[in-house]
Amino acid sequence: MEKILIIDDNPMDVRILKDILKEFYEVISSLEPGDGINKAKQHRPVIILLDSNMPKINKKETLFTIKNTGEIKDIPIMITASAQVDNDMEDKWLSQGAVDYISKPFSPGIVRNRIGTHVDLFLLKKVVEKLEIVDNLTLLPNRRSYDDKIETEWARSIREKTPISLAFIDIDNFNSYNEHYGSSRGDDVLKLVASEIRHVMSRKTDFAARFSPEKFVIVMPNTAKNGARIVYERIKKAVQNLRIPHAYSGSADIVSVSIGGVTVSPVYGEYIYELVEKADKMLFEAKAYGRNMIASDED
Repeated sequence: MEKILIIDDNPMDVRILKDILKEFYEVISSLEPGDGINKAKQHRPVIILLDSNMPKINKKETLFTIKNTGEIKDIPIMITASAQVDNDMEDKWLSQGAVDYISKPFSPGIVRNRIGTHVDLFLLKKVVEKLEIVDNLTLLPNRRSYDDKIETEWARSIREKTPISLAFIDIDNFNSYNEHYGSSRGDDVLKLVASEIRHVMSRKTDFAARFSPEKFVIVMPNTAKNGARIVYERIKKAVQNLRIPHAYSGSADIVSVSIGGVTVSPVYGEYIYELVEKADKMLFEAKAYGRNMIASDED
């Protein structure tokens, strides 16, 4: 059941809204904005209902705070207001980030319909956003998601003075596999390999994505060379253990992977592309020396 948060200092209005909505949503409430913002962070509701008439409280500041707080800034905010709200006031609320308003006294049908519309829009937006950052076949994050992630983690490594490890993983002779076994079975291989990578990358801070048709990328923040090497070995072994026949590989009789990895402790003035180029060079070496192997900057 989706969650709705009410921020209103009038207990009677809160009670009325809860009675109207409780059949359709899990309703959370707060009588003051500071607590309401904390509850928004904790519960991540799909809609916030913010009262426009709370004495001694700066509603504009509350709205501004919500719209500028990273983890809750995208939650739609609907204003609950007295019936005397004029067009100028409505325009001010909307221009400051609210998506709609509901007049008091509350009409149950109007309340449910207006909130339902914005809930549906919000959930649809989330679906679209997920499709934009997830590879439809493997269900791993896609290249766009990786681009955002590597920039974030690179900046974090510089700021916190910690190492970061990056590796490319290439399915050996994947084009030959598709040519001889068919693209449908090739898709199955991609999904299986992606699943094994996801399983090995068990830390919440680790990140794996589909980089290109037969290439994956992994990002491991705060991971030194020895720790990264252990992950590379586990991924290589996990793919081998799938025992997927590949008679046309040239490097093994089963599907295998080549891995090129690098670990750096970046400082201000260094650039992400240098890390990426090093990892790509390591992958090239792994493939040049016969594939089905790992090449890293510690070798």
